[in-house]
This record gives sequence, C-alpha cells and structure tokens, in this order.
Amino acid sequence: ESQVGKTSMTEVFTGIPFNQNHLSTIGMENFKITRVIDGQKYLFQIIDTAGQERYNSVSDSQIKIADGFLLVFSVESKEFLNKIDKWIQSIEKNAKLEEKVMILAGNKIDIEERKVTKEGAKNFAEERKMKYFETSAKTKEGIDNCFNQLFQDIYDLYKKLEEEKNNKAKESTNEDNSNQQDQRFELKKTTTKEKSEHKCKC
Repeated sequence: ESQVGKTSMTEVFTGIPFNQNHLSTIGMENFKITRVIDGQKYLFQIIDTAGQERYNSVSDSQIKIADGFLLVFSVESKEFLNKIDKWIQSIEKNAKLEEKVMILAGNKIDIEERKVTKEGAKNFAEERKMKYFETSAKTKEGIDNCFNQLFQDIYDLYKKLEEEKNNKAKESTNEDNSNQQDQRFELKKTTTKEKSEHKCKC
C-alpha cells in the first residue's frame, strides 16, 4: 500500500540517504544493484511500484516478469497488514506462486506505538509460507538482511527450476531413445516375419 515505506527502504538499501518527507511513488521507479552469490556476480533490478489503486495495472504487468516480491506493510496500522492478502492474490492471478519468491517486511518499527506485534506479523507470514523481517528505513535496521535474503531465495529458486528443467529434458531424451529402440525392435520383428512368410510361400 501507499505510505508504508517501500521507496524509503529501497533507497536506503541502495545507498540513498533516508528522507523523512518522501513523496508517494508515481507509477514505478527502478533501482539496480549487484550482489555476489556463490562466487558469481549478479545484477538485480528492483522495481518499486506505486501502492495506489489507480496504478494496479502497472503492478500487474510487473508481477508477470518479476522473480520475487518484497511485500511491505507498516506496523503502525493493522489495516496495512490485512491488505497484504490483496497483493498475494494479485501475484497468484498473474503468476505461478511456486515459481516466485515472496518475503514479508514489517516496516517502521522505529515508531513509539506500533499496532502490529512482531509475533502477530510472524504468524501471519508463516500461515502464508513467507519469511518475515522487521525493518526500519529510518534506522536501517533489517533492511540489508531483508533484501539480501530475497536475492538469495530468488537465486536458490532459479537454480532449483533450472535443475528440474534439465532433469525433465534428460527424461524426455531417454524416453525418446527408448521409443526409438522399441520401434527398431518392432521393425526387425516385422522384417523377420515377412521373410519367414515369403519362404513358406516358396
């Protein structure tokens, strides 16, 4: 949703100083950052989408091409947390959940009176099979851990899907080879039978 601190979190993570008076994102913004995973350097593109209802079509188009999602709510209101399900449904409508990574972040934990407890948010995330992080763009607490975990999980899922794809390709190749062998065997049997019948007729 709008005003939960998505842009502030992203900016702080990418090295931009925290701005208390940040304006709402219009449309979307793009950030790029490199990370080394398993000794290999990868470039990650972070797409910061607007939370307002009128930009939902933009969000839907990005869902289709994104590898992972950081779903953010503010701990200052339970309403923000309750609306997370709407975004999960949007992801489910536009993509296969088993091929995407989702992480939940409870932002603005620096405020004095929070309305969503850590325990409550964690249970909410576990029920939806998501990892949960508490963050504050203002103090930078949890920001690096949150994004880096998202990148790691995207990488792990990518490797898993690639392995499954390669295994299916091998199985398909083995099946084709087996079918070809069966066809050659059937052809050999037929040819032998035809010769036998021909000799009998003679």
